[in-house]
Parts: sequence; structure tokens; C-alpha cells
Amino acid sequence: MHALHKHLEGAGPMSRYDPRDLFSQQRGRVAQALRQLRAVPNNNLRVFLDGKLVVGKLPQAHTMMHGADGDQVGLGPG
Repeated sequence: MHALHKHLEGAGPMSRYDPRDLFSQQRGRVAQALRQLRAVPNNNLRVFLDGKLVVGKLPQAHTMMHGADGDQVGLGPG
């Protein structure tokens, strides 16, 4: 449902990714889920190799430090 909402508001193509495939423990379904995650960039898939990002993008600093309403989050007291 969230994917449909994002698609309708213009966030890009609708993803066919289904998390049940990724965790199914069936090789074909897991491979399909990974292909579908990679096919739509707004899925936020990140793959690291030896601590270095090889697939995807890191979130922007603003996203990591501010909530949706712009308030700072997760920075401790202050």
C-alpha cells in the first residue's frame, strides 16, 4: 500500500519488490527480490563490501539529523 501511495504522489515507478520473497529461503525468490530492489532506485537498497558502499546512495545529512518536521532527532540532549 505504501508503494502505491508513493507511486501516485510521483515518487517514481512502482516497485514490484515483496519482502516475503527476500526472506523466503528459496533461492529463486530471493534472487528475484534482489533484482526487483535494484530495479527501482527509490527502494533505498544499499550494499556494502568491506565497509564501502558499492550499490545505492547514503542518506543526506539533513535526512539523518532531522525528522520530517525539521526538528533535530537522535542527537542526544540539547
